[in-house]
Amino acid sequence: MKAGKTLRVTGENVAEAARAAAEVILEGGVVAYPTDTLYGLGVDPFSRERVEKLLQVKRRPVEKGIPLLVGGMRDAERLVYFTPEARLLAEAFWPGPLTIVLVQREALPEELSGGRGSIGVRLPDHPLPQHIARMVGGAVTGTSANVSGREPARTAREVAEQLGDCVDMILDGGETRGTPSTVIDMTQNPPVIVREGVIPKEKIWKLLKIKVGGSLESG
Repeated sequence: MKAGKTLRVTGENVAEAARAAAEVILEGGVVAYPTDTLYGLGVDPFSRERVEKLLQVKRRPVEKGIPLLVGGMRDAERLVYFTPEARLLAEAFWPGPLTIVLVQREALPEELSGGRGSIGVRLPDHPLPQHIARMVGGAVTGTSANVSGREPARTAREVAEQLGDCVDMILDGGETRGTPSTVIDMTQNPPVIVREGVIPKEKIWKLLKIKVGGSLESG
């Protein structure tokens, strides 16, 4: 693999770019790719060695965990246990910028959950990460493409500036939206908004018929 290779992604070569990225990932590499929110870093989430490599690249504390992007709802259902409420959210906001934290179903590297036994999953509204996820087993890591503690990358150039040759391939799909996904932890009762991003928390509470205030934990 050629370190730091950049591949321009257009509407016409999405599938080709995804195949190239999947090959790098399945060989043990790290790929930066655009999503419907920010640029993400993809490795094979089913390999502990490769997840550990990702943590080293990002300099990310293991206890924070790593979210996963999936290729479809069935892929998500293989990874985590969906509650009726979580399924309602997925039906309303997927594909889209909502990460849902649920109890993991499949045995996965402990580093993905940060030792908590729960993992954030999301079906992105972008064909490229969907294709990549399907080609590497249904899911790919979806943590932001940046050094931990620094601003997430919105462009391929920003990825290169922060991570350089630490990534094996950068898929340049132009500038992304620049706002992260909203993250909701559905393993708690009531649910907790861990991070408010593109989707306002009021939309989520309205859908779930949860009133803001009182005993509600809003993160």
